[in-house]
Amino acid sequence: MGSCYNRPSRKEIRIVPTVVPSTNQNHNVGRQRLSILSTPNISQNSLEGNLEILAQLHSSLQSRPPTEGKPEQGSLFLIKERYIVESKNEPKRQDSFDEKWSRITGNKTHIDFLYRLGISVTCKKGLKPESPNQDDYCIVIDGPSFLLGVFDGHGFFGHDVSNYVHSLMPVVMFSNANWKQHPEQVMKEVFSQCNQSLINTCNYQDTKFDCEYSGTTATLVHYREHKLYIAHVGDSRAVIARRKGSSLIPIELTPDHKPENLCEKERIEKSGGEVRKQSREHPFRVYVKGKDYPGLGMSRAIGDTSAQSIGVSCEPEFSEYKLDEEDEFVLVCSDGIWEFISNQEAVDLIDANSKSIKKAPEKLAELAWNRWSEHERGVVDDITVILAYIPKQLHTDCI
Repeated sequence: MGSCYNRPSRKEIRIVPTVVPSTNQNHNVGRQRLSILSTPNISQNSLEGNLEILAQLHSSLQSRPPTEGKPEQGSLFLIKERYIVESKNEPKRQDSFDEKWSRITGNKTHIDFLYRLGISVTCKKGLKPESPNQDDYCIVIDGPSFLLGVFDGHGFFGHDVSNYVHSLMPVVMFSNANWKQHPEQVMKEVFSQCNQSLINTCNYQDTKFDCEYSGTTATLVHYREHKLYIAHVGDSRAVIARRKGSSLIPIELTPDHKPENLCEKERIEKSGGEVRKQSREHPFRVYVKGKDYPGLGMSRAIGDTSAQSIGVSCEPEFSEYKLDEEDEFVLVCSDGIWEFISNQEAVDLIDANSKSIKKAPEKLAELAWNRWSEHERGVVDDITVILAYIPKQLHTDCI
């Protein structure tokens, strides 16, 4: 995760840099784009524990009647069941650039069915030997609509937090009877409810993770009836590609929530926090006034109760986007992509690899990996890419 998280010392938690040791003492690690909190000794129980309730909720979500499918020809509109594709915590430590494990809820048993719907995803573990993959994602196919979500955890328990939140959010959203009539109200409620549920879960005596100094970004993009409904906290950016002649124009749907942004900074300072850099090379971060913690590199997030006490917000920024004939696809990615790749470069690369919807996100992930390797010696962030073609443009023959 790109947000280095500082915190006061706690005897029960060992702070270990995720940077790979190097014999080159002059390399610039000062930018600290990744969280310095990692957990080589975290037990497997913390990865899989406390999630039984989520499994029950998933069963409930899948059993709820989906939106009725439309009779039109063409992939997505023929779907009359609800399918959930999401990441899950791996049962063992993964190697760098390994694909994160996934699970499918519904009658489909293989992720290939997504390609026929014009949707593809990749989630790669970064070059952080002492840390698990803290990125998560969810894709819900609900009749003629879909929901895309990307979650980028940070802090010591960032992987547990993102794992919890990404499983809960679609359940809470689709369980709300008003989600079609009042999407803005419902999506904002979803973020608030999931944030509170996370806090409540972390307060249970037997919970093996906490969210005081750990949290996650969250970006949801919901496609329904030729519109996109977008809600997000953090910097997991969503971009839509619009065709203009032979070129694609990227349109940013989610401005990154950076603490140096004027409105964000004002809110934080009014709440008793301060926004500053530790040095010239460091990004702006959120601190308790006069202290060197928590040091969060974003102004909105789920979890991070220490930072929320000084103005970091879990309230999402919401927007609607009306699609037209020129809009081709949506990208939703963690900042493992956006740190060194521009919006324009990303949509151009997807366009250049559009003959294989499966490979296009992987090509983008490879480029991001190489850029991290060039700019940050020995460190690569986790990388997640969701690609979704607008239904009228589905490439069902490009598998």
